[in-house]
Amino acid sequence: MVGGRATRAGRPSAGSFPNAVPGTSAGRGRGPLGAGVPTPLAGETPRTVWRQGDLRVNVLPCRDLGNSSFLLEDRRTARAIAIDPTRDVARYVAALEEDGLGLDWVLTTHTHADFVSGAEELAGRFAARVASGSPERTGGAHRVLRAGDRLALGAAGVEPIPTPGHAPDHVSYLLTDGAGRARVMLSGGSLMAGSAGRADLGPPAATYRAALDEFETLHRRFAGLPSDLIVLPTHLGGSFCGVGARPVIRTTLGLERATNPLLRTRDRAAFLARYLSGRPFPRYYARTRSLNEQSARQPAGDVGAPKELPRDVLRTPVTAGGPILLDVRSSDAFDRAHVPGSVSLPAFGAFSGWVGWLFSGEETFVLVSDSSEEIRDAQVGLLRIGFDGLLGAPAGGFAAYATEGLPIATTPRVTMTDLGRRLRRGERITVVDVRHPDERSHGLVPGAWNIPLPDLTESAVAGLDRSAPLFVHCQSGHRAGIAASLLQRWGFTAVHHVLGAPPKPPVEGARRGTSPRSRAR
Repeated sequence: MVGGRATRAGRPSAGSFPNAVPGTSAGRGRGPLGAGVPTPLAGETPRTVWRQGDLRVNVLPCRDLGNSSFLLEDRRTARAIAIDPTRDVARYVAALEEDGLGLDWVLTTHTHADFVSGAEELAGRFAARVASGSPERTGGAHRVLRAGDRLALGAAGVEPIPTPGHAPDHVSYLLTDGAGRARVMLSGGSLMAGSAGRADLGPPAATYRAALDEFETLHRRFAGLPSDLIVLPTHLGGSFCGVGARPVIRTTLGLERATNPLLRTRDRAAFLARYLSGRPFPRYYARTRSLNEQSARQPAGDVGAPKELPRDVLRTPVTAGGPILLDVRSSDAFDRAHVPGSVSLPAFGAFSGWVGWLFSGEETFVLVSDSSEEIRDAQVGLLRIGFDGLLGAPAGGFAAYATEGLPIATTPRVTMTDLGRRLRRGERITVVDVRHPDERSHGLVPGAWNIPLPDLTESAVAGLDRSAPLFVHCQSGHRAGIAASLLQRWGFTAVHHVLGAPPKPPVEGARRGTSPRSRAR
């Protein structure tokens, strides 16, 4: 029989994950070093999204990345199949053990670019097998699935449907009941609520062919499936793997046929014009996809509390090439007081995506917060995208640092109304808009230099007047807070964090800052 129950003796030690503390696992509300079964991150508690008799599907959300992974369970035989697990596999192990289930298969819908797969690691805990639609994957007990294959789950079955487009090796999975009727489709990125996974995450030369494949997937390969079919995507609204998706875990094929613009667009040319958005995606995607392609197994072990660093680590001046101090508190707390040179990246704001967009993955990191909850969320966020350079977190967090009489930096906050008053008075200031150019149709600040946050590098702002006050804005204030901290890190001393969106209607005069400089107003 394929698969088995997890055995404690067969698990990797906590030490196989960098910075883990042997014998511990981070627990919410238990102080810095929790113990026992890992508590789910906020918003990531497993829950049932479909059931029929002994069959059920449980979702394990990955809130930070806008993703879901799934456990398909047959309670009569006490067997399960996992789909698209992330690298922090202890949460799947805990869910299976809590329900007394063994694991037969771990399936992936495609070679992921947004997270490092935990498929091999999870399969190794249960002596299960790994399967996908990718013939390039090697190692372990990997099986390549083809159309017509069927994996048993009690009297039910899981059948692969090749659905290329979002990825060339993409496979969706149909869960069929004992009578052979399709009940649930695990669609990965081939179909999202209101959208579909983008086709431009691979080599640019392959984008057009991939987009045509996605058209065929939506309009031909799904054509014979029933409208009452439950659809559970891996990628949700909030994932950078798609554009325009709704942030819902469950939809139906009938609802998507009625409302999804890509399913409603039957003309190929019109489909391509709508589907190929050209919006940027995080730089780390290429690196993560390569990790998933190069090695089928990316062991992480059990995520324990990060190493507790001495407080002295925050006394050392921030230098180029040294550790990156990531302050994962709220932007409000950061602006009030922070360690000079630290970067504001709140743990509860698409943390993984922005880390992967702004850094290469080769850096070392120190996490700064006063909350073990925020530290753990950030630690897991780094782990999921393959950023293994976490050195730890200083003892006592920022609160301890603040009591030692050491230098403390602040970031002044202003509203968009305040900024408007300064402009009307003709103050000599520089305004930087860190939104994507497409967002500028929502409103503009006259004369603002448009440098999207993903493009904000030290060289990109080398021409800015450092003697003039600098005001940074986006559409809400979140990205502006990150950008303001980077500018302070690079030596700008009069940086202001602007809250709120620019006024409507658009005002003439704003332009993209290809050679930013301060202007007198």
